[in-house]
Amino acid sequence: MSLLAFATYFPEYVRARLSAGLIFAMLEEQPKIDSLSKGGKQIQVKGDLKLDDLHFAYPTRPQQKIINGVTLDIPKGKTVALVGPSGCGKSTTIQLIERLYDPLHGAMKPLRKS
Repeated sequence: MSLLAFATYFPEYVRARLSAGLIFAMLEEQPKIDSLSKGGKQIQVKGDLKLDDLHFAYPTRPQQKIINGVTLDIPKGKTVALVGPSGCGKSTTIQLIERLYDPLHGAMKPLRKS
């Protein structure tokens, strides 16, 4: 391969190498919540759920709060709709309930446990 041909593809090589480094760094990261772990206390919520003063920001953007002081009562057997414009935190609220993330502040409380 001539030097000219190599120079043509050099920017792609640099981007690929940078991307690979980011992927390897992400693979080495240890999550705070291990979804495959059998340890910890598992509860079955069969009653109401209360979200109390939840605050959340994604770890990659800690200065930008996505959820700021949400309080919500979810009664057993009822349908609750989270309505708002794109980017206001609807999906993030569900992800917090599912424990994909931990809130920065506040609590999620099952009001009746089995």
